[in-house]
Amino acid sequence: MKRTSLTIRAGSMVAVMGPSGCGKSTLLKVLNGDGAPTRGRVYLFGLDLYNHFNLLKQSIGYVPQEDIVHRDLTVEKSLYYAAKLRLPDGIPDKVVMGRVFEVLESLGLGAKDLRESRVGRLSGGQRKRVSIAVEMLTSPRILFLDEPTSPLDPETIEDFLRCLRSICDAGTTVVMVTHKPEDLNAVDEVVFMGTSGYLSYAGARDDLLPYYGGTRINEVYALLSNPQTSRKFYEERNLRSRGETESSSSRPRAPKLQKAQPFNQWWWLVARYADLKVGNVRNLLMALLQPVFIAILVLLVFDSVYDEGPGGVKLGNQRLVFFMAITSIFLGVFSGAKEIVSESAVYRRERQFNLLLVPYLFSKLTVLTILSVVQNTLFLLLLHMRYGGDLGSFGPCLLFMVFLGFASILFGLMISAFVSSEE
Repeated sequence: MKRTSLTIRAGSMVAVMGPSGCGKSTLLKVLNGDGAPTRGRVYLFGLDLYNHFNLLKQSIGYVPQEDIVHRDLTVEKSLYYAAKLRLPDGIPDKVVMGRVFEVLESLGLGAKDLRESRVGRLSGGQRKRVSIAVEMLTSPRILFLDEPTSPLDPETIEDFLRCLRSICDAGTTVVMVTHKPEDLNAVDEVVFMGTSGYLSYAGARDDLLPYYGGTRINEVYALLSNPQTSRKFYEERNLRSRGETESSSSRPRAPKLQKAQPFNQWWWLVARYADLKVGNVRNLLMALLQPVFIAILVLLVFDSVYDEGPGGVKLGNQRLVFFMAITSIFLGVFSGAKEIVSESAVYRRERQFNLLLVPYLFSKLTVLTILSVVQNTLFLLLLHMRYGGDLGSFGPCLLFMVFLGFASILFGLMISAFVSSEE
């Protein structure tokens, strides 16, 4: 992206437009704190965004292209857990639910059947509204949206834009990346970028077409797809805007930071994670049947806990112990390997807002360890039904299996943190 300078007025609704690959999403990430600029500064409320990010981050709402809500939770539960993680500690549940209902109502999601529906069963436009609702729980001063209308049909877009307009009219500045001409009908200002990252226009919506001498937005896209033309408009704009500065008197007051409490976050993360596990019946059933199937295979392969040594001496069956260990390791790695990467979009956004790393990891370990205890208990119960006391005391065996399972869960989570996709 080339050198860029622009000012966004508080309380306005702004569209960031331009040909594919021109740097719209990159600009949005730089403005909202998701990606630091290589050079230059971003100011929000008169403060350097990256020098004061911990102070300013809770006044910024950001909805990327991916959903930032879990699909296996209901709409109401998704917002409830998000509110518990984001709002100040000690707020009564009645007040929290009141805020959840208020936000859902403002975005057209207040109907009971919608609130109680799983997020994964909603349409693309409804899921996008749920993601926006999560951000609106804390009443952000500025809301960034990355192509929110791209998966929507024309009829849904019109209704969706009305919701955004109401958010803006309520005092929140809205900045959205878009490539759809119909989105211009709802915005106040436009930031238009040309190919190769040249910012060529930033101003009122009604002045956009006259500025480029066109009558349709498609003509502007075609014009700025040419690198030479794009650079020409970029240089002309820089000449006009040189020396312009923002008036400090128009800057809104900076917000106050609300500190996150580690134990509170761990508690609600465990509650949400357990809800996700229990709510996905198919995956939970699969996790509980895995040790049963493996135990049946072990019983079919090994007739006894003992091997016969020289002279008929009974020796411990090392192969059986090995398979017991491998079973616990497999179950632990399998449980943890997808748990972080599968919710990477949710994690990144919550981490950017106020999520602490230690409570997040310990919430995963807490729920997965409980699941590991249940899995290993089922596995050992079936083995003890066949081998009885020859296998040894149930307690020490279970402790051995659970210890291996815990270590394997850690390994699985490490894998999940390093890979970029579930596949």
